[in-house]
Amino acid sequence: MNRAPSLSLDPYLFHISPEETGLRIDKILSGRFPHFSRSYFQYLLASGFVLLNGEPVKKRASPLPTDEIEVYFEITPELTITPEPMAFHILFEDEHFLAINKPPGLVVHPAPGHWSGTFVNGLLAHCKTLSTCDDPLRPGIVHRLDKETSGVLLAAKTREAHQKASDLFASRQMEKMYLAICCGRPTNGTINAPIGRHPVHRKEMTVRTDGKEAVSHVQVIAFNHETSLVLI
Repeated sequence: MNRAPSLSLDPYLFHISPEETGLRIDKILSGRFPHFSRSYFQYLLASGFVLLNGEPVKKRASPLPTDEIEVYFEITPELTITPEPMAFHILFEDEHFLAINKPPGLVVHPAPGHWSGTFVNGLLAHCKTLSTCDDPLRPGIVHRLDKETSGVLLAAKTREAHQKASDLFASRQMEKMYLAICCGRPTNGTINAPIGRHPVHRKEMTVRTDGKEAVSHVQVIAFNHETSLVLI
Protein backbone atom coordinates (compact mmCIF):
# COMPACT_ATOMS: atom_id res chain seq x y z
CA MET A 1 0.00 0.00 0.00
CA ASN A 2 1.07 3.60 -0.49
CA ARG A 3 0.50 4.29 3.19
CA ALA A 4 -1.25 2.64 6.08
CA PRO A 5 -4.64 3.98 7.21
CA SER A 6 -4.40 5.84 10.51
CA LEU A 7 -7.49 4.00 11.70
CA SER A 8 -8.77 1.01 9.78
CA LEU A 9 -10.84 -2.13 10.11
CA ASP A 10 -9.28 -5.56 9.76
CA PRO A 11 -8.59 -6.24 6.07
CA TYR A 12 -11.45 -7.86 4.18
CA LEU A 13 -10.37 -10.55 1.71
CA PHE A 14 -12.43 -12.17 -1.03
CA HIS A 15 -12.51 -13.62 -4.55
CA ILE A 16 -15.03 -12.37 -7.07
CA SER A 17 -18.02 -14.47 -8.05
CA PRO A 18 -18.67 -15.68 -11.63
CA GLU A 19 -21.38 -13.00 -11.92
CA GLU A 20 -18.80 -10.29 -11.19
CA THR A 21 -16.33 -11.46 -13.85
CA GLY A 22 -15.59 -8.66 -16.30
CA LEU A 23 -16.68 -5.86 -13.98
CA ARG A 24 -14.33 -3.12 -12.85
CA ILE A 25 -13.05 -3.34 -9.31
CA ASP A 26 -14.75 -0.09 -8.24
CA LYS A 27 -18.14 -1.40 -9.43
CA ILE A 28 -17.56 -4.73 -7.70
CA LEU A 29 -16.84 -3.00 -4.39
CA SER A 30 -19.84 -0.68 -4.70
CA GLY A 31 -22.09 -3.64 -5.43
CA ARG A 32 -20.78 -5.74 -2.56
CA PHE A 33 -20.86 -2.96 0.03
CA PRO A 34 -23.85 -0.67 -0.69
CA HIS A 35 -23.41 0.92 2.75
CA PHE A 36 -20.54 2.93 1.25
CA SER A 37 -20.60 5.53 -1.52
CA ARG A 38 -18.70 5.02 -4.78
CA SER A 39 -16.57 8.07 -3.96
CA TYR A 40 -15.45 6.30 -0.76
CA PHE A 41 -14.13 3.34 -2.79
CA GLN A 42 -12.52 5.67 -5.29
CA TYR A 43 -10.68 7.22 -2.35
CA LEU A 44 -9.57 3.80 -1.06
CA LEU A 45 -8.37 2.77 -4.53
CA ALA A 46 -6.49 6.03 -5.09
CA SER A 47 -4.87 5.73 -1.64
CA GLY A 48 -3.64 2.18 -2.26
CA PHE A 49 -5.96 0.61 0.31
CA VAL A 50 -7.31 -1.98 -2.16
CA LEU A 51 -4.88 -4.73 -3.14
CA LEU A 52 -5.05 -7.24 -5.97
CA ASN A 53 -2.84 -10.24 -5.25
CA GLY A 54 -0.90 -8.14 -2.75
CA GLU A 55 -0.40 -5.08 -4.98
CA PRO A 56 -2.35 -1.77 -5.15
CA VAL A 57 -4.92 -1.87 -7.93
CA LYS A 58 -6.41 0.84 -10.18
CA LYS A 59 -10.16 1.43 -10.29
CA ARG A 60 -10.41 0.37 -13.96
CA ALA A 61 -8.92 -3.09 -13.32
CA SER A 62 -11.17 -6.12 -13.90
CA PRO A 63 -10.19 -8.94 -11.51
CA LEU A 64 -10.38 -12.62 -12.37
CA PRO A 65 -12.04 -15.23 -10.11
CA THR A 66 -8.57 -16.54 -9.23
CA ASP A 67 -7.40 -13.12 -8.00
CA GLU A 68 -7.37 -12.29 -4.30
CA ILE A 69 -8.77 -8.90 -3.39
CA GLU A 70 -7.80 -7.31 -0.07
CA VAL A 71 -9.62 -4.18 1.14
CA TYR A 72 -8.54 -1.95 4.02
CA PHE A 73 -11.58 0.07 5.10
CA GLU A 74 -10.36 3.36 6.52
CA ILE A 75 -12.54 4.77 9.27
CA THR A 76 -14.24 7.98 8.11
CA PRO A 77 -17.31 9.97 9.23
CA GLU A 78 -19.21 7.90 6.64
CA LEU A 79 -18.86 4.91 8.95
CA THR A 80 -21.50 5.36 11.63
CA ILE A 81 -23.12 2.86 13.98
CA THR A 82 -26.87 2.97 14.55
CA PRO A 83 -28.14 2.04 18.04
CA GLU A 84 -30.59 -0.88 17.76
CA PRO A 85 -32.65 -2.14 20.72
CA MET A 86 -31.74 -5.74 21.39
CA ALA A 87 -32.65 -8.27 24.08
CA PHE A 88 -29.54 -9.28 26.03
CA HIS A 89 -29.17 -12.03 28.62
CA ILE A 90 -27.31 -9.84 31.13
CA LEU A 91 -25.14 -11.73 33.61
CA PHE A 92 -23.66 -8.71 35.39
CA GLU A 93 -23.87 -4.93 35.12
CA ASP A 94 -22.60 -1.96 37.11
CA GLU A 95 -21.38 1.55 36.26
CA HIS A 96 -18.15 0.18 34.79
CA PHE A 97 -18.88 -3.11 33.01
CA LEU A 98 -21.59 -5.15 31.33
CA ALA A 99 -21.35 -8.93 30.89
CA ILE A 100 -23.78 -10.82 28.69
CA ASN A 101 -24.30 -14.42 27.67
CA LYS A 102 -23.59 -14.11 23.93
CA PRO A 103 -25.61 -16.53 21.81
CA PRO A 104 -24.17 -18.20 18.69
CA GLY A 105 -24.86 -16.29 15.48
CA LEU A 106 -24.34 -12.82 16.99
CA VAL A 107 -21.57 -10.73 15.44
CA VAL A 108 -19.71 -8.68 18.06
CA HIS A 109 -18.99 -5.44 16.17
CA PRO A 110 -19.76 -3.87 12.78
CA ALA A 111 -17.56 -4.93 9.88
CA PRO A 112 -17.91 -5.27 6.11
CA GLY A 113 -21.04 -7.31 5.50
CA HIS A 114 -22.36 -6.79 9.06
CA TRP A 115 -23.25 -3.15 9.61
CA SER A 116 -26.33 -3.82 11.73
CA GLY A 117 -27.64 -6.43 14.13
CA THR A 118 -24.31 -6.68 15.97
CA PHE A 119 -23.68 -6.70 19.70
CA VAL A 120 -22.29 -3.15 19.45
CA ASN A 121 -25.53 -1.90 17.82
CA GLY A 122 -27.49 -3.30 20.75
CA LEU A 123 -24.92 -2.12 23.29
CA LEU A 124 -25.22 1.49 22.10
CA ALA A 125 -29.01 1.34 22.50
CA HIS A 126 -28.63 -0.11 26.00
CA CYS A 127 -25.87 2.16 27.32
CA LYS A 128 -26.34 5.34 25.22
CA THR A 129 -22.68 6.38 25.59
CA LEU A 130 -19.60 4.15 25.66
CA SER A 131 -15.85 4.46 25.68
CA THR A 132 -14.27 3.97 22.24
CA CYS A 133 -10.57 4.00 23.23
CA ASP A 134 -9.90 5.55 19.81
CA ASP A 135 -11.81 2.86 17.89
CA PRO A 136 -15.22 4.32 16.96
CA LEU A 137 -16.50 1.04 15.46
CA ARG A 138 -15.85 -0.99 18.61
CA PRO A 139 -17.18 1.09 21.52
CA GLY A 140 -16.99 -0.79 24.79
CA ILE A 141 -15.38 -3.86 23.22
CA VAL A 142 -12.41 -5.23 25.18
CA HIS A 143 -12.36 -8.73 23.64
CA ARG A 144 -14.18 -10.66 20.94
CA LEU A 145 -15.92 -13.97 20.42
CA ASP A 146 -16.40 -15.45 16.96
CA LYS A 147 -19.86 -15.20 15.43
CA GLU A 148 -20.78 -18.84 16.09
CA THR A 149 -19.15 -18.96 19.55
CA SER A 150 -21.38 -18.57 22.59
CA GLY A 151 -20.23 -17.47 26.02
CA VAL A 152 -19.56 -14.57 28.35
CA LEU A 153 -18.85 -11.30 26.53
CA LEU A 154 -17.51 -8.39 28.58
CA ALA A 155 -18.00 -4.74 27.59
CA ALA A 156 -16.65 -1.59 29.25
CA LYS A 157 -18.77 1.49 29.87
CA THR A 158 -16.05 3.97 30.80
CA ARG A 159 -12.69 4.79 29.24
CA GLU A 160 -10.84 3.85 32.44
CA ALA A 161 -12.56 0.45 32.64
CA HIS A 162 -11.98 -0.07 28.91
CA GLN A 163 -8.25 0.61 29.20
CA LYS A 164 -7.73 -1.54 32.29
CA ALA A 165 -9.64 -4.51 30.85
CA SER A 166 -7.86 -4.22 27.50
CA ASP A 167 -4.50 -4.17 29.28
CA LEU A 168 -5.41 -7.34 31.21
CA PHE A 169 -6.33 -9.17 28.01
CA ALA A 170 -3.25 -7.90 26.20
CA SER A 171 -0.91 -9.00 29.02
CA ARG A 172 -2.71 -12.39 29.23
CA GLN A 173 -3.67 -11.84 32.86
CA MET A 174 -7.29 -12.51 31.92
CA GLU A 175 -7.86 -16.26 31.58
CA LYS A 176 -10.33 -17.50 28.95
CA MET A 177 -11.93 -20.94 29.06
CA TYR A 178 -13.86 -22.65 26.26
CA LEU A 179 -15.91 -25.82 25.94
CA ALA A 180 -15.55 -27.43 22.53
CA ILE A 181 -16.62 -30.60 20.75
CA CYS A 182 -13.96 -32.16 18.54
CA CYS A 183 -13.52 -35.28 16.47
CA GLY A 184 -11.65 -38.20 18.00
CA ARG A 185 -10.14 -38.30 21.47
CA PRO A 186 -7.25 -35.88 22.03
CA THR A 187 -4.87 -36.34 24.93
CA ASN A 188 -4.74 -33.93 27.84
CA GLY A 189 -1.90 -31.47 27.56
CA THR A 190 -0.71 -28.06 26.43
CA ILE A 191 -0.55 -26.71 22.88
CA ASN A 192 2.12 -24.02 22.59
CA ALA A 193 2.43 -22.83 18.99
CA PRO A 194 2.47 -19.29 17.53
CA ILE A 195 -0.49 -18.49 15.27
CA GLY A 196 -0.67 -16.10 12.32
CA ARG A 197 -2.62 -15.57 9.13
CA HIS A 198 -2.30 -18.30 6.52
CA PRO A 199 0.03 -17.11 3.71
CA VAL A 200 -2.29 -18.40 0.95
CA HIS A 201 -5.77 -18.71 2.46
CA ARG A 202 -5.82 -15.25 4.02
CA LYS A 203 -9.13 -15.72 5.86
CA GLU A 204 -7.66 -18.63 7.82
CA MET A 205 -5.14 -18.80 10.67
CA THR A 206 -2.28 -21.28 10.90
CA VAL A 207 0.75 -22.14 13.03
CA ARG A 208 3.77 -20.10 11.88
CA THR A 209 7.08 -19.13 13.44
CA ASP A 210 6.42 -15.39 13.13
CA GLY A 211 2.90 -15.61 14.58
CA LYS A 212 1.58 -14.42 17.91
CA GLU A 213 2.13 -16.49 21.02
CA ALA A 214 -0.76 -18.90 21.61
CA VAL A 215 -0.90 -21.30 24.55
CA SER A 216 -3.89 -23.60 25.10
CA HIS A 217 -4.35 -26.17 27.86
CA VAL A 218 -6.59 -29.05 26.80
CA GLN A 219 -8.53 -31.31 29.18
CA VAL A 220 -10.89 -34.05 27.95
CA ILE A 221 -14.12 -34.01 29.96
CA ALA A 222 -16.17 -36.65 28.16
CA PHE A 223 -15.95 -38.74 25.01
CA ASN A 224 -17.59 -41.45 22.94
CA HIS A 225 -16.39 -43.46 19.96
CA GLU A 226 -16.29 -40.47 17.57
CA THR A 227 -16.20 -37.16 19.47
CA SER A 228 -14.92 -35.57 22.66
CA LEU A 229 -16.01 -32.71 24.88
CA VAL A 230 -12.91 -30.75 25.88
CA LEU A 231 -12.15 -27.82 28.16
CA ILE A 232 -9.65 -25.41 26.61
